[in-house]
Amino acid sequence: MKRSFTKKQIDLSPQVAQLLAMAQEQQSMMSTYELTLRKLEAESKAKDAETTSFKSQLSESLSSVKAMETRLNSSGSLSILHGVEIRDLTFSHFTQALHYALRCVRSFAKVLAREIELAEWDLDLAVKSIAPRVALQKQSHRIYAVESFVNRVMFAGFNGGSRAREHSWKTRRERFEEFEKLRSSNPKLHLAQNPGSEFGAFLRSKYVNLVHPEMERSLFGNLHQRSAVSSGQLPDTEFFTVFAEMVKRVWLLNLLSMSFHPQVSAFQFAPGCRFSEVYMESVSEEEFVTAETCVGFTVAPGFHVYGTVVQCLVYLSAPPVNRRSTRGQSR
Repeated sequence: MKRSFTKKQIDLSPQVAQLLAMAQEQQSMMSTYELTLRKLEAESKAKDAETTSFKSQLSESLSSVKAMETRLNSSGSLSILHGVEIRDLTFSHFTQALHYALRCVRSFAKVLAREIELAEWDLDLAVKSIAPRVALQKQSHRIYAVESFVNRVMFAGFNGGSRAREHSWKTRRERFEEFEKLRSSNPKLHLAQNPGSEFGAFLRSKYVNLVHPEMERSLFGNLHQRSAVSSGQLPDTEFFTVFAEMVKRVWLLNLLSMSFHPQVSAFQFAPGCRFSEVYMESVSEEEFVTAETCVGFTVAPGFHVYGTVVQCLVYLSAPPVNRRSTRGQSR
């Protein structure tokens, strides 16, 4: 019987070996699954941490903008213009208003860039579409391209159209009175009280041109905010609040420029123009300017005020191959 049992064991050994092999294969697969799961969990945690970091940065940025708005409003923003008569407007008055406008544009550009990253859009690709032929020196310089895009939209048509031709004393005084009314007011409250105003039309047109439908859908999941703005409503979102404050500052600058005589004019330079210390200021302090250094793109426009130049802000780059002579372009 013992011999028979042993023989039976020997006869079953191939089956046992097969079962053992299958068990080992299953165990190996389980180990692979466990490693993959751990890797996915680690990546998920890293992604969550990155998202949390972006949200924290966005929150800090929005808080910073709100704090800035509070400081400006509580101190009587553009207080240098308090009590000033239209006949007494000076170069300093314009540069003060310009300073506030560009600060708000920069704040909004930072908010927009972070919203784009939170929506998992490719910010590098977006920057490439804004400045296709420019190699940025640092990743942190991407914000200059975003800022350039925002300024390009916000200052398009500055002092242009029929308003530029209507420059009588009466028109100048009306513009300055409008400037005075809007200067210390909350933009959303002002819009609610004056829905059919030029400021309202200006804001709606800038939103439509600045925030592309596909971008808005990616940022917010729908086009509700776009529809609300287009119909004259005021979305109760932090994004729109920051946007409205920026639009207000740029519109104030428009009104103030139309109060001057002669009117203030804006200018910018096309990519490839040689750098000029008279008309340009580089946004990058690390940039070493040579005789061959040229404009990569204009970050913010420059202005002519009473015969004095306010330099435009530019991002510099190496000269392109076979560069042709390019002149600055006035807006």
